[in-house]
Amino acid sequence: MAKAEGAGKDFRGKKGNSIYYKVKGKTYAKEVSEKEPKERTPLQKLYISKFSQTNTYLSRIKEVIDFGFQDAGSGMKFPIDVASGQVMNNAFREEPGRFVLQPEDVLISMGVLTGPNGGSVRWIEEDSSVLFEWEDNSGMGSAKSTDRALLLLYNAEDGKSFYVLQGNRRKEGKMEIGISFPQLHKGKLHAYMAFSAFNRGRKKYKISNSVYLGLI
Repeated sequence: MAKAEGAGKDFRGKKGNSIYYKVKGKTYAKEVSEKEPKERTPLQKLYISKFSQTNTYLSRIKEVIDFGFQDAGSGMKFPIDVASGQVMNNAFREEPGRFVLQPEDVLISMGVLTGPNGGSVRWIEEDSSVLFEWEDNSGMGSAKSTDRALLLLYNAEDGKSFYVLQGNRRKEGKMEIGISFPQLHKGKLHAYMAFSAFNRGRKKYKISNSVYLGLI
């Protein structure tokens, strides 16, 4: 892959053995070769399954991923690309004949901001809402009292998610999320949490790595 210059910088699509595409205002060219398809090996099939699981898990929460990895993408990589790499490299357990995705090892955000301490989740309000709680660790590292909570509850079985991109402040220590049709989700919701802070000078968000709070 290379940055396209000259006559090719405004072209989109396939030309000859190159595919031209645009990322963050810059045009790139990728050479492709047309070869006869070969039968996939068992190992290739395993890695295709791994990729498919990753894509399914992340594509259903793409808005969360785009926010959570906005400061991690660079060059030709979108936030979803960085998130996918993290999952592929760190969130699978190998079993005989297959790879199994481990939700507790998935990150829904990545960055240098100081993350949450002492996070927990529990059902409240006659089991129709979930309460996130955390310690106010303002002053530790880069943590500030005004940092906003990023919260996600994700039912990976049916793809339904409940989330807040910019929730309560770090200093508030808790936030409640209502769950529609809770009877369908009890015991199936993976809980994740992170923090974000808007940098007015750079007009960008600083994000923390997410933490996994369990299945609820």
